[in-house]
Amino acid sequence: MRLFRHQTTLKSLLLTVAGSLMLSAPIHAEEAAKNTSPPYIPAEQDIAFQRVRVQVQVILSLQTRDEHDAAWQAELRQHLRNHWGNRVRFDLFTTEPANRLSSTTVDLNSPAQLADTEIELTLVRKRSQLIVHSRRWLRLTDDWISGPRFEIHNPKLLPRYLARAAADLLQPIVHVQRVDADTCEGTVVAGERLSPEVLSGGDLELEQVLQPMLLYSNREGDLVKRQSLPWTYLEVTHLRRAQMTAETISAFRAPLPAARRRVDIYATRVVTHEPETIIAVLRRSEPPRNFPLAELLVSPWHRAPQIKTDTATKDTNEDLPEALRLTCDRQGHVRINSEEVRTALGTSLVKIEVLSGDSVVARVPWVIGSTDKLELTVPDDTARLTALEGLDQIETDLLRVAAKRATLLAALRKLADQASDADASPLWTELLDLPGRDQFQRRISLLRVTSTDALQKLNNRTAARQVEKACEQTSLLVEKHLSNENLEELKQQLNLEKFLKEQAVSTPDES
Repeated sequence: MRLFRHQTTLKSLLLTVAGSLMLSAPIHAEEAAKNTSPPYIPAEQDIAFQRVRVQVQVILSLQTRDEHDAAWQAELRQHLRNHWGNRVRFDLFTTEPANRLSSTTVDLNSPAQLADTEIELTLVRKRSQLIVHSRRWLRLTDDWISGPRFEIHNPKLLPRYLARAAADLLQPIVHVQRVDADTCEGTVVAGERLSPEVLSGGDLELEQVLQPMLLYSNREGDLVKRQSLPWTYLEVTHLRRAQMTAETISAFRAPLPAARRRVDIYATRVVTHEPETIIAVLRRSEPPRNFPLAELLVSPWHRAPQIKTDTATKDTNEDLPEALRLTCDRQGHVRINSEEVRTALGTSLVKIEVLSGDSVVARVPWVIGSTDKLELTVPDDTARLTALEGLDQIETDLLRVAAKRATLLAALRKLADQASDADASPLWTELLDLPGRDQFQRRISLLRVTSTDALQKLNNRTAARQVEKACEQTSLLVEKHLSNENLEELKQQLNLEKFLKEQAVSTPDES
């Protein structure tokens, strides 16, 4: 009886514990979800975000000021509100605003302020058309850049074009927080869409190209310096809400500092609206000199992978050229049309290679249409080209001498094989008068020393190594074609010892 009571008590205790565990399971699951990464977000809740501050000023000329009333401004406000939603807090002005965003100081403790933007839309009339010019100021870069230009024939569409120009100039700002070898991770600092149902951050999209910038601060946290990174871009490869992962594309190794103190890395999307670009190629010198008739190879930075099908392997780039070859004028300039090059290559992110002879002296990434003028400063390898021309001349002379030498040796061997009584001394004398191996080696050594010294002074070690390699190859050719092996045996077969003593001439190897 006592045993039965103990068993009943144990069963009731186990049931009580199991019931308590079942009731507390959802609570513990929710707590565990909150402590995992990424943080737990209920499906019906949005994360709070900071809105971007934008000042849009429409500058009207005297011819257009009286044509546009409050209704036109209200329509423009509605278009901007439809496009930006609640991500942007904007003000619309038709006169100079009293408190401009550019007049306030930067507070790095509030990264959202770096997205503050001023947009100017200038409207002028040209005959029956309305011309819209635009430009933008961004607190991150603290400079003005020009924006798209529109020609409007129907005045009723003017608010839509103005809203489109303003929307194109508003760029997302990304704070890069982690840097790896070839990738980096960051967060959109303002204007992002952080709803769990939306997987993108603001206007940021996959495969967009960003321009990074370094912000240096002092111990008090005040901004002291901005530094842009030339020939360096970030291409967005992954998005999750406001979190971004990008591939680092640069002409340099490790352009972004991984370990940094009082240095913040920010990036903004590259604006590509320039219809054409003038590329100027300069040689690095004091002062820089033009590089006339330089050749450029423009090719996609990424080539799309091949697709394997059931029957064959299809190249997705088969209809696109591998590269466009451009030649500069005598001033070292070449003009390219952005739309034509973008259509021909199928991308905006391209690779520009500058050729000097057959060698690539510069290789940089570039986004088509990002600027109206692009300067490429390449190493001055004039000494390398001069050395290669000299080596070409040496090889030409070597070919002539080797052919003449082979003809004379063939004639001398024929006399030796036939044991003829004919005098072989004229042929031997002509053979000795030809330039010898030592003479060619001295010419090669002179070229090597003068060219490499000039290139080392310009700190162009790559070109110096190319000259060294070319000189070694030419020297091997000399040793191959002007070898003096078997000449002593041939001289004995022709009984030329007495002739040589009388003439007091030296053998080819001593000349």
